Amino acid sequence: TAPARFPNYAVARLASTVAAKAATKLLILTLAAAMLAVLLSPMPAAVLVVLLSLCRPPPCSSCCSRCPRYRYARRAAVAGLTGMLADSRR
Repeated sequence: TAPARFPNYAVARLASTVAAKAATKLLILTLAAAMLAVLLSPMPAAVLVVLLSLCRPPPCSSCCSRCPRYRYARRAAVAGLTGMLADSRR
Protein backbone atom coordinates (compact mmCIF):
# COMPACT_ATOMS: atom_id res chain seq x y z
CA THR A 1 0.00 0.00 0.00
CA ALA A 2 1.08 3.57 -0.57
CA PRO A 3 2.29 5.44 2.52
CA ALA A 4 0.00 8.12 3.92
CA ARG A 5 1.10 11.64 3.09
CA PHE A 6 0.36 15.08 4.39
CA PRO A 7 -2.40 16.89 2.54
CA ASN A 8 -0.92 19.00 -0.24
CA TYR A 9 -2.01 22.28 1.33
CA ALA A 10 -0.17 21.52 4.58
CA VAL A 11 3.06 20.73 2.76
CA ALA A 12 2.72 23.77 0.51
CA ARG A 13 2.03 26.04 3.48
CA LEU A 14 4.99 24.72 5.46
CA ALA A 15 7.26 24.94 2.43
CA SER A 16 6.20 28.50 1.65
CA THR A 17 6.84 29.48 5.28
CA VAL A 18 10.32 27.95 5.12
CA ALA A 19 10.99 29.74 1.83
CA ALA A 20 9.78 33.07 3.19
CA LYS A 21 11.96 32.74 6.30
CA ALA A 22 15.00 31.87 4.20
CA ALA A 23 14.31 34.81 1.89
CA THR A 24 13.95 37.14 4.87
CA LYS A 25 17.30 36.05 6.31
CA LEU A 26 18.98 36.47 2.94
CA LEU A 27 17.43 39.92 2.52
CA ILE A 28 18.62 41.00 5.98
CA LEU A 29 22.18 39.81 5.32
CA THR A 30 22.26 41.46 1.90
CA LEU A 31 20.97 44.76 3.23
CA ALA A 32 23.38 44.67 6.17
CA ALA A 33 26.31 44.13 3.82
CA ALA A 34 25.10 46.89 1.49
CA MET A 35 24.60 49.34 4.36
CA LEU A 36 28.04 48.56 5.75
CA ALA A 37 29.56 49.16 2.32
CA VAL A 38 27.75 52.50 2.09
CA LEU A 39 28.80 53.54 5.58
CA LEU A 40 32.44 52.71 4.87
CA SER A 41 32.48 54.52 1.54
CA PRO A 42 32.40 58.26 0.79
CA MET A 43 28.98 57.94 -0.91
CA PRO A 44 26.26 60.39 0.14
CA ALA A 45 23.67 59.50 2.75
CA ALA A 46 21.00 59.53 0.04
CA VAL A 47 22.24 56.12 -1.09
CA LEU A 48 21.62 54.75 2.40
CA VAL A 49 18.09 56.17 2.32
CA VAL A 50 17.48 54.39 -0.99
CA LEU A 51 18.75 51.12 0.48
CA LEU A 52 16.50 51.48 3.51
CA SER A 53 13.52 52.16 1.26
CA LEU A 54 14.08 48.74 -0.31
CA CYS A 55 13.36 47.03 3.02
CA ARG A 56 9.99 45.36 2.78
CA PRO A 57 8.21 42.70 4.79
CA PRO A 58 8.61 39.16 3.44
CA PRO A 59 6.37 38.34 0.49
CA CYS A 60 3.08 36.54 0.94
CA SER A 61 2.85 32.84 0.15
CA SER A 62 0.97 33.47 -3.10
CA CYS A 63 3.85 35.71 -4.29
CA CYS A 64 6.36 33.04 -3.26
CA SER A 65 4.56 30.38 -5.27
CA ARG A 66 5.00 32.46 -8.45
CA CYS A 67 8.68 33.30 -7.93
CA PRO A 68 11.24 30.78 -9.32
CA ARG A 69 13.71 31.57 -6.53
CA TYR A 70 11.16 30.60 -3.88
CA ARG A 71 9.93 27.63 -5.91
CA TYR A 72 13.41 26.10 -5.64
CA ALA A 73 13.48 26.63 -1.85
CA ARG A 74 9.97 25.20 -1.55
CA ARG A 75 10.96 22.12 -3.55
CA ALA A 76 13.96 21.61 -1.28
CA ALA A 77 11.75 21.93 1.81
CA VAL A 78 9.23 19.42 0.46
CA ALA A 79 12.04 17.00 -0.43
CA GLY A 80 13.38 17.33 3.11
CA LEU A 81 9.94 16.68 4.59
CA THR A 82 9.46 13.65 2.38
CA GLY A 83 12.84 12.29 3.44
CA MET A 84 12.03 12.81 7.12
CA LEU A 85 8.68 11.07 6.73
CA ALA A 86 10.29 8.12 4.95
CA ASP A 87 12.93 7.80 7.69
CA SER A 88 10.36 7.89 10.50
CA ARG A 89 8.28 5.09 8.93
CA ARG A 90 11.17 2.61 8.81
